[in-house]
Amino acid sequence: MVEKRDFSTKTRVAALRRYGVPDATAEDGADEIAKLASAICDTPVALISLIDTDRQWLRARVGFEPESIPIEQSICAHAILEGGLVEIPDTALDQRTCNNPQACGPEGMRFYAGAPLITPDGIALGMLCVLDHQPRVLTALQRQALTTLAGHAMRDMELHRTMRSLESMHREVDHRVKNSLASVAAVVRLQTARATTQEVRDALGTMAARLDIQIGLHTELSQVGMHTEGDIHSFFNRLARPFRELLPEGVALDMNVDSAEMPFDRINAIGRVVNEFVTNSARHGYPDGRTGTVSITGRARDGCYTLTCCDDGCADQAVLDKVTAATGLGTRIIAASGAGIARTLSWKCMEPGLTMEITLETAPHAASSPA
Repeated sequence: MVEKRDFSTKTRVAALRRYGVPDATAEDGADEIAKLASAICDTPVALISLIDTDRQWLRARVGFEPESIPIEQSICAHAILEGGLVEIPDTALDQRTCNNPQACGPEGMRFYAGAPLITPDGIALGMLCVLDHQPRVLTALQRQALTTLAGHAMRDMELHRTMRSLESMHREVDHRVKNSLASVAAVVRLQTARATTQEVRDALGTMAARLDIQIGLHTELSQVGMHTEGDIHSFFNRLARPFRELLPEGVALDMNVDSAEMPFDRINAIGRVVNEFVTNSARHGYPDGRTGTVSITGRARDGCYTLTCCDDGCADQAVLDKVTAATGLGTRIIAASGAGIARTLSWKCMEPGLTMEITLETAPHAASSPA
């Protein structure tokens, strides 16, 4: 429990900046608290106000249009100095408000009651207030409810401040991880260029491609913050260059992937699956300077996402039999990565060429749009 409270303007303004005012926008929780205050107190207007140096910012509002008002017109700016719940039964008769433009005129606010928003360290940021066009008084229960709701409004702000801080840290971590992985990938590529055998070059190239998958994931994470989902189209756009670098000269990459929101762990698994398909196609599908195209197509339909990977290389039924038996490292990785996310995973031989199709469920709100 806070024993000492600070109602000074200087301290309050510094605290408001920590909470992101005036940039912070209203959240659903704040709107619901204002609606509940209006309903309990039976008033047409309810506001969650934050008192700055020259304006009163309204984080949530019911029955009131402006998002902020000048401090000279703020009743809350006077009420916040009194340190507790303030009730003015008739603003036209009270010396604190009788000349306030908000209280004057036929549409003026003739009744005001507000409870302060107190931070955990005792700083008053603003008020949860209710207003009416008619003079009146609150019941004891309504006063108690208003004070209780003010506490909830402050905890809601504290929660969002904490989430913003954690999100900033999360972005920084992902940014640093991405940079570290990029450094490792650069070293791997340098060693690839110096390798004396094709076997070593292939192994290092595969390692670099897998690092690129993780770099793409952490790049996406650093941009969206702490959200647990991302856009698979955006993710694959980041991987287009490293996929093309895997393919031999004369083999093109055709990628057309719908947008769809899905969890990052699922996107990461899909990235591994596609990386292994492209790697295997590059290694085995186009020997002796053979040309062709590797295509990656993603389609979001009816709550599912289907990813189809095709090459027009030299694979035949015998190659398909080996693939489906998952005897190679790449196909084992595909099988393991797909097992946890896929509704179905199938292979076909196009004679020549291979096609792999993986279907999985997307998040309920996944959207489809042309890539």
